[in-house]
Amino acid sequence: SSGYAQDRTAAEHPQLAAALNSRTLSPTPQNLDEVKRRIGYPAIAAQAGQGGTVVAEMLVDETGHVTRWRVEGNVHPSLKAAVAEQLHTLEFSPGTRAGKPVRLWVNVDFVFRVN
Repeated sequence: SSGYAQDRTAAEHPQLAAALNSRTLSPTPQNLDEVKRRIGYPAIAAQAGQGGTVVAEMLVDETGHVTRWRVEGNVHPSLKAAVAEQLHTLEFSPGTRAGKPVRLWVNVDFVFRVN
């Protein structure tokens, strides 16, 4: 019966049906914990008591690979460099639009906390 209700709703509200079918889903990282372990905490930043958040902006292609990136953040340069060095190893499930894989930009935060 739930299928009937969904079919009826789509027939009664074509704009809603079109919006649901054209929905965009962002890429999802598949190995983020592994990449974060490889990044670690650069010794020079840790010794200087420097922490903060590095925002990685990445273009993920239709197969889930990172093809372009940049890193932002008001942090010690070694933190940005450590993140940038590993971004190519991130693997994503592809983003989709209307159920088809597409290239999409995605942001991932890398947080460094001083202990």
